[in-house]
Amino acid sequence: MTKLRKWVLGVFCVMIGFQASFAAGADNTAVLTEALKGRSVVTFTYKGQARTVEPHALGKANDDKPALLAWQTSGGSNTEPPPGWRVFLVTDIEELKATGKTFEKPRADYGAMGRGLKSVDVEVAKPAETP
Repeated sequence: MTKLRKWVLGVFCVMIGFQASFAAGADNTAVLTEALKGRSVVTFTYKGQARTVEPHALGKANDDKPALLAWQTSGGSNTEPPPGWRVFLVTDIEELKATGKTFEKPRADYGAMGRGLKSVDVEVAKPAETP
């Protein structure tokens, strides 16, 4: 194989990998947006750890990468054990699934901007107020 062919093949493989990563992030964003609208509990794998979370906001992390702010209720963690607030990069979320369970309302101490998100695109739905 010539050097040019190897180079072209390498560039092609990198592009395919990038497209697959971008598609996974786009799919995750769609699933998480629906979960936020319905206050749905989701599970996924992040940095090798299975996690169960209550999604509260989708936006941009301080480095402008798409991110999820969520209350982790159970599962593993590479930092501190749950429960607690966590920010997850959307493109690093794997095996995302809705559990079929919901949570009643946003956590009382929820505040997206002070918890690692630079901007917010979608927030958890608040329950309808009764008169």
